[in-house]
Amino acid sequence: MNTKQRAAISAIAYTLLMSKKISNIYSYSDGNYMSISCEVKNKKVSVYDYERGCHIDVSESVKNSYSFYDYGTGGYYDFSI
Repeated sequence: MNTKQRAAISAIAYTLLMSKKISNIYSYSDGNYMSISCEVKNKKVSVYDYERGCHIDVSESVKNSYSFYDYGTGGYYDFSI
């Protein structure tokens, strides 16, 4: 997993935990802000990663555990918060 993917996961986790829309996230490993749009509407997470030019589909599999499909890498990932 590269730094841009980690930034996207961080943005998704922050949005889910705080229920706030974000438009960028700071990457300490890259030393700059990364442009990513992430928000929750009616329990649906909407994510677009402008750095990589791709959507990310997020769904809750069980309470506080999520799966997402990253169109930039073509891979499925799971995480819990």
